[in-house]
Amino acid sequence: MDYDQQLAQLQEFDQEVLAHPTSAQVYATNAFLDALTEVINTGLAKADEDVHLRTLKDAIRAFATVLPHIFKTVCQNEAETRMWQTTTDLITIVREQLFDHPNTGVKINATKCLQVLIVIQSRSERTSVHDKNDVSLSLIRPDHRLLNVKELEQKGQEMFNMLVDRLKANDGSEPVLTATVQSLVPLAKKRTQLTPPIMETFVAWSKTVAPRCSPIIARNVDKAIKLAFVAMIRSEPLASYRTELIQAFGSVGGNTAMFQSRQARLQEREQRERERREGSQEETKRKRALATVDGGQEKKSRVAETTAAAPSNANILANFDVTTLPLPMVVDICLAVFHSVSMETLVQNKDSLVSSSGQSASQVPEPVEPMESTTPTTTPPPMPTSTDPLIKQEDTLMADTKLLTVDEKDTKRVPLASVQERASQALKMQPYELAAPSSLSYEDQRMMLKSTIQRIFESETMLQQQIPKAVTEQVGGRPIEWRTPAKTVWLLLVAKLLTRGTVMPANGTESSGQEEDTDMTSAAEEQHQENDADELKQMLLDFIISDFQQRHGLALDWLYEEFQCDTLYKKGDPHYKASYFKWLHRLLEAAIAKLDIKDKSLNRVLASAPALDQKVIDILRQHMEEEPSHFVWCVATLRDIIQQRPPVRDPCLDVLLNLCISADVKTRSTSIVAVKKWVPDHPVIARKVEQYAIESLQELKTAQLKEVQEAPQDTGEDSTMTEAPEEEAQGWTEQDVVRHAELYFALCVKKHELLHQLFDVYIHASDRIQRLIRLHIFNLIKSVGMQSPIIINLVKEFPPGAETLVIRILVILCDTVRPTPELVSAVKSVYQERRLDAKFLIPIISGLSKEDIRHNLPRIVDLLNNTEGQRNVVKKVFSRSASSTNNVKAPMSPSELLLALHEMDEDVPLPKAVEAINICFTMPETFEPKFVATALQQLIERPRIPLLFMVTMIRTVSVYKNLINVILNLLQKLISKRVWTYPKLWDGFVKCVEKSLPDSVKIAVHLPKEQLQEILTKVPKLQTPLREFAEKNGKMAVLVKTKKERKGPRR
Repeated sequence: MDYDQQLAQLQEFDQEVLAHPTSAQVYATNAFLDALTEVINTGLAKADEDVHLRTLKDAIRAFATVLPHIFKTVCQNEAETRMWQTTTDLITIVREQLFDHPNTGVKINATKCLQVLIVIQSRSERTSVHDKNDVSLSLIRPDHRLLNVKELEQKGQEMFNMLVDRLKANDGSEPVLTATVQSLVPLAKKRTQLTPPIMETFVAWSKTVAPRCSPIIARNVDKAIKLAFVAMIRSEPLASYRTELIQAFGSVGGNTAMFQSRQARLQEREQRERERREGSQEETKRKRALATVDGGQEKKSRVAETTAAAPSNANILANFDVTTLPLPMVVDICLAVFHSVSMETLVQNKDSLVSSSGQSASQVPEPVEPMESTTPTTTPPPMPTSTDPLIKQEDTLMADTKLLTVDEKDTKRVPLASVQERASQALKMQPYELAAPSSLSYEDQRMMLKSTIQRIFESETMLQQQIPKAVTEQVGGRPIEWRTPAKTVWLLLVAKLLTRGTVMPANGTESSGQEEDTDMTSAAEEQHQENDADELKQMLLDFIISDFQQRHGLALDWLYEEFQCDTLYKKGDPHYKASYFKWLHRLLEAAIAKLDIKDKSLNRVLASAPALDQKVIDILRQHMEEEPSHFVWCVATLRDIIQQRPPVRDPCLDVLLNLCISADVKTRSTSIVAVKKWVPDHPVIARKVEQYAIESLQELKTAQLKEVQEAPQDTGEDSTMTEAPEEEAQGWTEQDVVRHAELYFALCVKKHELLHQLFDVYIHASDRIQRLIRLHIFNLIKSVGMQSPIIINLVKEFPPGAETLVIRILVILCDTVRPTPELVSAVKSVYQERRLDAKFLIPIISGLSKEDIRHNLPRIVDLLNNTEGQRNVVKKVFSRSASSTNNVKAPMSPSELLLALHEMDEDVPLPKAVEAINICFTMPETFEPKFVATALQQLIERPRIPLLFMVTMIRTVSVYKNLINVILNLLQKLISKRVWTYPKLWDGFVKCVEKSLPDSVKIAVHLPKEQLQEILTKVPKLQTPLREFAEKNGKMAVLVKTKKERKGPRR
């Protein structure tokens, strides 16, 4: 995962967790922790950029949010070694680097993170041990393999001391100190054992540290401390510390009088609780009534009105627990009550009850007057209004029930017996037998089931629409999921009705207490029943798809029921036709057609479904081909399935791996990024990915064999320093070679050991494929680098036939940087052992010593073949040998390199040596005039002057005009050394004199008679300037010589 993807994952976390905090547990994964680690490290490395600072703050906050869920996961699963190690590393970064970060915002977020860590790494009180939301050391099992309770508790105490020491030392700005105070308050509430040291720290700051601070900081922090004391005093978990907290609040300058009335109210409440426990309920009511009477006449009248309005026997069974009665007795009591109510009253109240379900709670229906009633109807008091639709419906039902009671009370019927009498009579009743129920036809059963399901769906839709808009706005505008226990029960009922309720009759199992004979059921009836069941299930499917984001939980419940039903009936009926996969495929096809790539609901369904098959994978593969915009989502879904569903891992992995050699570059790149994450961490998947990559690379051998049989072999020479792309002639283009090797190259970056396979393929490939491999290996070798031990080993032990590949690797590694001593040693070793070509030394020439360069320079110059390509190669060698770069001194100076070139005239053919000298003069930025002059002056002082000396002098006259005086001095020295005694040097001398005219005339006059006559013969244009110089300077002997030379040609 690259940095942009990690940032996108962090932004997705912020959006989702901000709207649904409970979804933070989904991010307690190794992948998210790795992303946080990379983002935090990048933020620390680029702390001077505002963008990275904001990202760093978000990453710290996200880490603090997922910490409790990570701790729970590690407590429950001791195999999460990597997760805990990554978490420990991040905690260390927070403590050692982020807690004292120079940026205030980062420091505040690190403080909040330490608060979460202290809560986790401390022991909880007894009152909160059973709180499932309290994450503490109590969750750790005694023999946990990863978590040591004592060690974690000690680290938690150290982090708490860090917060306290920051306040005591006044270490930080005013926002940091205020944030530290605010972080200590939740610690006191959740871990009451930390309350005493927190109180002492606050008091100590106010008395000792505050006087040393600036007035603004002291005032703001003091205000934060007082607010912290107020919050702790009013906290229920800290009730046992209330007295000490109030005293400490007063010591820091707080007004303790504000808590006196509160203290009195608490004492009064405790007194009332004590009285209630000591006396009976009736005695307590009597005392309160007396107290009310003594309170005033108005209060007494109000109590009297209330007592008159309530029935006299209303509270007789108010505290009676009906659940203690046996179930048969409760049934008999209910039957007795219904027998005492007229049918007209029941019908009227039933209609009122149905009509009230669509009204709000504030609209109370009018009471229904009973028939033949002369008693005035008493209207029940209005119920309090509520914005919750569920509460409104419940209130309406309660109001209708009261109406029913009022109607019955006002009728002129015989007074009913008390509840106790009815119960007693019910116990004395003789057992009776109910009449057999009338059986419904199959069509009636189907219609009843269909109407039942429709009503459930309509009720769910209606209640979802009645959720207040304000509630939706509070969660960022996203629709909230109505997941009450009642809804869960009803939806589970729907799932069971549409699976077991439709399958059992159609497959010969028991229905309505009677066993049907399946042999008597015709094939047409079975098909008819199956179609009916499919119609009902299609209703459920349409209902789920209409709001898949909110109803994917129902989809999972349904799928599990289908799977369980198939498993159950297959055991009893081998001919049973399973339907789980049929509806899973239909659900996937319908959901994927309306897919929102930002919604993860379908991912969760596929990750949690009971089973997946090949067709599910085919649907995903077909969808990614038909809808390119969903390609990334499909790849991510397949990757999740591979990670979480081992039974279908291989077919999903095959899909992704086949995409890794796709001809489309974007498709191939996305797939490679997805699969390479498993290498080398996942032991099973990584092995399969590596095997596929190697097999794809091995196909290049097949292309080579096909080319050898059908195409003539390419005999062209290979360039050492540069490579040119070339397409294959027999169906294999450059793109084909790249797509078969790209996955392998990506894996080699993460696992260098795979590079050995490349050499085996390379030595068996054709010349064209070898050239393409050398061309496209650039990024791979750059990523691996010359520091890799695998590269060093490959250079030492490469197989025969891979020389050009090794040279290409060396060129890439050393193109812009100087080679390491280890790489230079490896190349020199294999070069000497195998007596390899000098091309091996060219890439590492800048890493060789002066002696090594002198020793191997003839072999390098011998590579010249009068082509521009090889001239460029040698030119680069000269540049790296004599030019200093990046404050790194070159192995030798340009003068020393020129001297070394002149010394090899006996080891290299003269034309190649001359070509090498000429190359030096095409590099004036390296071989400056001063270096050339120095080299020539040293060469002429040697006992034996090399033949290339005159070549260099002639080139110097042509290139460096400002060195003419140096050349003349050198010519004068050559005359003194009797240069004419060396025929080859004398020829060069004559050419140099000719090139340096007219300045060389003053040197020519010093030649002996014979040599002067010879040079005048070889260089006729020298006569005129020479005679003029002689006449001007009185050189009579020279004039005689020139006259004789002039007469000679006339005769």
